[in-house]
Amino acid sequence: ESVVAAWQQIAKISGGPKVISVRAGNVIGGGDWAEDRLMPDLIRGLVSGGPIEIRNPRSTRPWQHVLDPLHGYLLGLEAILEGADIKTVNFGPDGESMTVREVVEVATSIWPGEISVKFGNNSETSAMEATNLHLDSSVAKELLGWRPLWSQKDAVIATIQWWNQFLSKTRTAEDSSLFDINELLRDKSISLK
Repeated sequence: ESVVAAWQQIAKISGGPKVISVRAGNVIGGGDWAEDRLMPDLIRGLVSGGPIEIRNPRSTRPWQHVLDPLHGYLLGLEAILEGADIKTVNFGPDGESMTVREVVEVATSIWPGEISVKFGNNSETSAMEATNLHLDSSVAKELLGWRPLWSQKDAVIATIQWWNQFLSKTRTAEDSSLFDINELLRDKSISLK
């Protein structure tokens, strides 16, 4: 944040391009194989058929589908290119953040086949890892007219469906991603200029 704030000051003084700092919640979606992230770890466990160990089931995160903040980023860029003076904006889901347990339960309820999940007790949460996270998206809503288009539950379902289609070879990664984009555009009445 300090680096971005410095860039914003330099750009203002020197007449450079505007800089906006954007943040998103815990972004999920198909194609993510990153380490130490709930959905990719869950997918690896679902694919291997082995037991899935979830260390902090009571922790909450502002889960959202990758397309929701991406839409917000584009709106933010458009706004500053049109002259808006926005320094920082958050993009997060509506409502209370879902717990890790709730995310796992939604995901496993729609995955075909049997799944073994072992939940920890949140005792392994490190001092660097917050138990409960939430993002205030009021600036994005007020200044950009942004709103999340998928609920947290729908984001989990879309992510699991993406992976199921990809791994069962019923759709390619590209086709699954385009399907999600088209669903978002068609069913959620998002306006693009």
